[in-house]
This record gives sequence, structure tokens and C-alpha cells, in this order.
Amino acid sequence: MARAPRQPGLFEAEALPPPKAQPLGALAPPAPAARTAGRHLWLGLYFPGLPLEALPRQAEAPLAVLGQSGRQARVQFCNSAASRHGVRPGLPVNAALALLPELELQQREPPREQQLLCRLAELAMQFTPGVSLAGPAMLLMEIGGSLKLFGDAGELRMQLVQAMREQGCDALTAIAPTARAANWLAFAETDAVITQHARLAGQLGQLRITRLPWPAARCKSLGEMGVESLADCVRLPRDGLARRFGTGLLQELDQAYGRRPQALDWFRPQQHFDDRLELEQESRNGQELAVALDILVERLASQLRACQRSVHRVWLCCEHRDQPDTRLRIGLLQATAEPARLQELGRVKLAATVLPAAVTAVRLQAALDGALALRSGNLLEGGETATEDPLAFVERLRARLGAESVHGLQTCAEHRPERAWQAVREPTAVANSPASARPAGQRPLWMLPVPLKLREVRGQPIFQGALQLALGPERIETGWWDGGDIRRDYYVASNDHGMRLWVYRDLRQACWYLHGLFG
Repeated sequence: MARAPRQPGLFEAEALPPPKAQPLGALAPPAPAARTAGRHLWLGLYFPGLPLEALPRQAEAPLAVLGQSGRQARVQFCNSAASRHGVRPGLPVNAALALLPELELQQREPPREQQLLCRLAELAMQFTPGVSLAGPAMLLMEIGGSLKLFGDAGELRMQLVQAMREQGCDALTAIAPTARAANWLAFAETDAVITQHARLAGQLGQLRITRLPWPAARCKSLGEMGVESLADCVRLPRDGLARRFGTGLLQELDQAYGRRPQALDWFRPQQHFDDRLELEQESRNGQELAVALDILVERLASQLRACQRSVHRVWLCCEHRDQPDTRLRIGLLQATAEPARLQELGRVKLAATVLPAAVTAVRLQAALDGALALRSGNLLEGGETATEDPLAFVERLRARLGAESVHGLQTCAEHRPERAWQAVREPTAVANSPASARPAGQRPLWMLPVPLKLREVRGQPIFQGALQLALGPERIETGWWDGGDIRRDYYVASNDHGMRLWVYRDLRQACWYLHGLFG
């Protein structure tokens, strides 16, 4: 019996080789959101050596990170020093040690890797606020709005890669109009720069299935079906792909080709900083500790710039092997995000501290609780003045002498001179006295803690010679209500040595006292 000619279904029609202007077979019809995808540009960063870079190690020592393959431990990552001796990923541990007996073996530490990746994300936020953690070793950045500031995409990528390299991390990068495409292209080590959406399909189609961040089982099944590239994959019928691999694969393909929007979780820096740096060897050397401090402060400054915050105080912790940690507080009179200022105060604090034992690690902690203070430059002169910030000077004194040794002075509404001022924590705090509390006569800058009783000769006070009363008297009679009542006549006096003194005669005891010096 003759059969009627079978009409191709919707997905079968899509499976045929389409014209260049039409979407590939396994892609969904264009969504309305796809028309806006061209305004975005994404940069993907893949850090293949992140497990190695996150571990504390000596730069030149051969190192391998172990992974478990069944019941046998194998080398999963190794640095260049180990590779030069034949060590490679996948090698059993015994074989690696036979090739290089001095090979250092370490287990992988995912928490350290995540901490390092977050630090790199904070660094990336100096280039754009749109940063996302796209995987265990992947960052995605929306850079479309940053090109006017950094020039073009190539210039921005070059600066970013250099900044990552300064942190000890090497990144593979790719630029594409969609986030998923930038992710895949960076993971495949293509170094692609695709700024036009029309070129995206051709570049993605060349990717080998085995170079995509897909599960091994999926790649194996596709390989058994004869699918070698992403172009082969998108030519397959959509319903067949969905039945075999689930709708998640179709969604990924649509997102990569810009047919469907991709929702990303934006990275937000934490509002506190806590980082630790292990020393290569125990040390009490101030210079070595200062180098570790500088590294941690630079990391803190990177996070401060990322979240546009500043700090009021920082805790510097020196860890010892058999002793309690030495914890140092670095207080600031004004919140700052300048690393040089924090580094200087930390160095002064370390120099003034006697450590009980050698230091094994340095830790830095801070609460990011201050708003970022922006400085305005001098447009006419083109530079800052050389005058030192008085707040920075006071902070340096506090770091060297201790916070309790440096304080400010504040006037009080009190006529008794010894009670007319008080110490305040903020050295720069100045409070205007009410008019009723302002003294009527002159006051010396240097007041004695306890008035000094003077010797008299025929009623004339003596202090390194006879005193001549120049100004006065200024009578102060008060304090009867609290038991500290006084009755004094104050004078400005001088002697033959040119000293100007502030003296008074106690009207109750009929004695002379020295209370202050003018200079």
C-alpha cells in the first residue's frame, strides 16, 4: 500500500542545514529579549591553575595537588617546576615521587580556592560593577558599560589580565556578546574577542565538545552519536536532545547563542575583611612581617575599592606556634581606604611591639563600616600640597606611643582652672566654651598638675628669683557647692630670667602658688 508523503515536523525542519541568516537547528526561535542582547558585552575569565595558586607555597618548589581516582590518589594539578621533571596530571602518586622524590604533595583545598576567587572578583569590580562567580574557577564580567572608560575591549582585557597576574593568578579570557558564550570560549582557551553578535554562531560552532565545561557523561554520549563540535550539536533535533539530555542542555545552547536571557547572581563583596598569610618560615624579622602586612593591606584596599567603603580600625594578628597570638589594634581618627596610610601605621605598630615568639602567620581583620571619602584635586596647580595631614600625624603618634598616650583637650563650663578642661579620646576634638565659662584674663598653655607652693621674702613670691607682678589680680572665688571651693587672686608674673608665670595668692591660707607657665 502506498504511503502518503510524510511532512517534516517542526524540529526536523530545523535540523536541516539552514541559511546563514537563519538560526541553527537546536536553537529556539528568537525571543523578544534577544534583540537587546547586542548591547551587552561579556568577558569570561577562567583560572585553570586556581587550585595551585590558592595554596601557600614557595615559588620555585615543585608542587603537585592530589585528586582521588577510584581508590588511587593521582596528580590532579602540578606547577611548572614539577612539569619540568616529567610530572603531569593523571600520574599516580608513586610514579610522580619516583620521577621527583622532593616533590611536595598537597591535598586540594576548595575553601582557599573560593576565597581566592572572591578576592579576584573584588579586583574585577574595579573595572565593572557587574561581576559574577560562574563556576569553581570562572568569573564573568559585563563590560559593555566600561568601554568608554577603558578604551576598547582589548585594552580593558589587557589591564585586567595584568592586574590578575600581579595577584599571582594567570587567567584565560574570552569576550563575547553573551555570558554563556564568554564562559565556554574562555574555558576552551580560545582567547576569542567577539564584539559583533553576527560573528557569534560561527565562532561557537567551532568549539569541540570535549573542550566545553560539560559533564563527562554528556560528552561521551554525544561523541558516540558522532557529535564532535558545537555546530554538530545544534543541528540535532531539539525534541531528541531534550529526551536524551534534558531541557537544561537546550537552555544552555539558547543562552550561549543569545536566544534566551541568562540570569546571573551578581557578586557582592562582604562587609568585613578577614585574610591570613602564612610565612614561608617562622620569623621575628620586622621587615619580613612588614612585607606580609603590605600584601594583606593591598588585598584589603582591593576589597574597599570594590565595595566603595573605608575602615575606621584594623586588627593585625601575629600568630605564634606555642604562644597566644599577638593582637595589635590600628586605630584611625578618620576612615580611610588608602593602603599607604594603613601600611605606614602597621609598620610603626610592629616596630613598637616586642613579640613573645617567632611569627608563623599574619592575619588582618577589619569591618568595612565607613563610607568612601573622595578627594578633590587642585585643578589650577595640578598637585597636592606638601603639608602633612594632622590626622595622619596623630595616628602615627598613637601607633608608636599607644592610643592612651595621645588625646585631645576640650574646655568645660567651669571657672576653676584645674577643672576647666578635660581629656577626650579624639585628639582633634575641640568644643567651644559658652561665653559664661570663658576666662576674663590670660591663661598659660602649660598648667602644672598640682600647684607648686612658692617661698616668700617679705611677702614677695620667689621662683628662680623675685617675681614681679605684671597683670592682675583676677579673682576666682567659686566651688562652695561641691566642697571644692577656692578663693584666689591670680597674677601674670615674671622674673629676672625672662620667665612669664601664672601665680596666685590663696586668700584662705595667705600663701603664694605657681599654677602655670606661659613659655
